[in-house]
Amino acid sequence: MNPAGIYLHIPFCRSRCSYCDFATDIYDAALADRYTAALIKEIDAWRNEGDLPEVDTIYFGGGTPSLLAPAQATRILECVRARFRVQPGAEVTMEMNPGTVTPQALAELRRAGINRASFGAQTFDDQELRRLGRSHTAADARRTLRDLRAANYENINLDLIAGLPGQTRDAWARNLDAALELRPEHLSLYLLEVHEGTPLASQIRRGVQPQPSDDAAVEMYQLMLRRRRGRLRALRNFQLLFAGTRVAPQHKILDRRSRLRLRLLRALFRRSPRALVKRARRPALRGPC
Repeated sequence: MNPAGIYLHIPFCRSRCSYCDFATDIYDAALADRYTAALIKEIDAWRNEGDLPEVDTIYFGGGTPSLLAPAQATRILECVRARFRVQPGAEVTMEMNPGTVTPQALAELRRAGINRASFGAQTFDDQELRRLGRSHTAADARRTLRDLRAANYENINLDLIAGLPGQTRDAWARNLDAALELRPEHLSLYLLEVHEGTPLASQIRRGVQPQPSDDAAVEMYQLMLRRRRGRLRALRNFQLLFAGTRVAPQHKILDRRSRLRLRLLRALFRRSPRALVKRARRPALRGPC
């Protein structure tokens, strides 16, 4: 029996990013505590006919799961381990936003069993961050990675977004350089898609922000490929993501990788690989917001 993966959705954010169309809401401490209790109750009530598969990956996604108190995350993990057969070396990932966790909280989460962090730097340009409605700065992203290393996280993913409104090829190149200087084990590069109903879509329609350029996005994508053949090879894992999945396997270096994302990719390709490739005409944004 193949190992299973468990995804835990934590739908809270400190603020709403302009491009986000995920099911999230603004963080409220009392609501987060009620949600934690409800999630634990649901995990405990889950039933399956036959033998339970072993679990080799647990993923806290959102939203911004790092807004949970370490004690809340610990309670959730304890319930998962009590209910399922979790492998001793299971990968346990938490999505984080820069500036949402203190060094003490990171240390507590590490002791609780979180052994992989995935955080959305998105860009190292503070002006671009403000236009996206992000609540952190480039300095926050660099500090978060230093704090993660100090807390003994040895498996870190960093997200970047290309094709932002008004973003130039040179600005994207600077973002890649900044990310490489931090040397994460895993670097995920996304191309933005503007979703109807988001603040960003409204801003573009009203002329507050420029329409993202497809031509500029192509140039940024080509730059990704050139960097992949060069300096990016130094990373243990690099990949380009399309439509929220890996539809270009040749563009990744496999070593430190997200087990959950690989499992989702395989399932999607078994279902309809051609449909996935068609959806990649304009790569879609997926990642922590």
